[in-house]
Amino acid sequence: EKIKEKMFDTSCTQPDNVACGLLGPQTTAPTDVVSLSLEEFLSKLDLAEYHSKFEASGIVDVEGLLRMPEDDLDAFNLRKLEKRKLLHHLQKARGGEPAPTSSNKTADDTNLCGAA
Repeated sequence: EKIKEKMFDTSCTQPDNVACGLLGPQTTAPTDVVSLSLEEFLSKLDLAEYHSKFEASGIVDVEGLLRMPEDDLDAFNLRKLEKRKLLHHLQKARGGEPAPTSSNKTADDTNLCGAA
């Protein structure tokens, strides 16, 4: 129960125009996270321990995280809930859009209709 309380601010009772959640009451648009440094963004999500791993792999800002395919996050060995939390906030920052598809998928992998 304590972990759930830490991940999500369930006590937040703000007016409709204020978003509540992990980062607390927010009056700014979710896309404003790109103005944060990568270190600040990860710290707000209690994921600061991964900052050096992201930077070592060439992800130096929040925009880099926003462009990263979901599958690529597996290389950073995030725990399951940490990955879900990060993906949730990245999707929010994209205005509800999911993570881009992995760059190593072929056209055949993404062809759902079966047409040649």
